[in-house]
Amino acid sequence: MIKALQTIPSPSLETILQDILKQLDTQEWTIQALFQALKGRGYPFLLVLFALPFCQPIQIPGSSTPFGIVIIFIGLRMIFGRRIWWPQWILKQKISTKFLRQVLQKSLWLIQKLKRFVYPRWTWICNDSFLHYAHGFFVVLMGFYLALPLPIPFSNILAAWALLLIGLGLIEDDGIFICIGYIVGLSGLVILGALFVWIGDWIKA
Repeated sequence: MIKALQTIPSPSLETILQDILKQLDTQEWTIQALFQALKGRGYPFLLVLFALPFCQPIQIPGSSTPFGIVIIFIGLRMIFGRRIWWPQWILKQKISTKFLRQVLQKSLWLIQKLKRFVYPRWTWICNDSFLHYAHGFFVVLMGFYLALPLPIPFSNILAAWALLLIGLGLIEDDGIFICIGYIVGLSGLVILGALFVWIGDWIKA
């Protein structure tokens, strides 16, 4: 009797992050090296990786613009696939080992805290091909939002949280987290629009 082939489950995000942490001091890290280390689960994780530093009040000055540009390209790849090529200057962009260690450790802490809340549900939101394009477009929009060099404190924190929630939702097939990400991101756009209107009225006054 022939036994049915058993599919080997793909490693969890937590396992992948722990493996990368063990390898941190063995090589020079670039965006391309991260893609390879992430074993095909790169785009959603990179959303988490590049959004996480902006999900807290204390941020790295001047870093939201380059990170936002990378996120824009991630969104474009989600929409157009291989028809959008990665610029070499992005792929070869070096990442500080110290910075990467901090982000990976914070990501692991966050995943462990959210583990009981993030799990497969409403999976059609994650797997539907049309919605996948919509997610990519929204990631591009949030990338532009994050990249704007606005002189307003915490102006990009809601965009970062939206990207983080969508990234976690895509990784864990959690449609509810993706929906929450949309709500957070759209709320940020509404608040940003209201601020611009208020500033415009204040200048005219």
